[in-house]
Amino acid sequence: MADNEVCAGCLRDNEEEIAVMWCNDCEEPACRSCGKAHRRFVIPHDVIDIKDISNISKTVSKICKEHAGQKLLFFCVNHDKILCPACLSESHKECDINHIEKAAKGIKDGSALHDLKERIHNQKSIIEKVKEEYNDLSSKINHDNEQQHERLKQLR
Repeated sequence: MADNEVCAGCLRDNEEEIAVMWCNDCEEPACRSCGKAHRRFVIPHDVIDIKDISNISKTVSKICKEHAGQKLLFFCVNHDKILCPACLSESHKECDINHIEKAAKGIKDGSALHDLKERIHNQKSIIEKVKEEYNDLSSKINHDNEQQHERLKQLR
């Protein structure tokens, strides 16, 4: 994150105020007064301190690309996809659906992550063995090459 990110609302009005907040609903930085305004909307927006959000969180869209303005709230286990309410009613009625917050809980301790870590560890071991074998073969080839040069010298 840039040290001095500018408030998106103020910027639209050709003003530059340092953003100290982040609106999760609008997915944009906000200064203190704009952040306060977002909390006072008819449907209050989720506004947090900008220090509490990572750059990765800011780049992951929370709005459905297929249904403008619809928030991604659900996770389809069958299709491994996040959904908005419109997606859910259109094409995922028969699927196993979780609320996105529930689906995200425990992901760090999930079996898929554990399996991935184990596969990476196994691949690392295999790569180390291949590297060792490569180095051994390379040394043997170099040694054989030197011997052949010596024999060639003797024959001349």
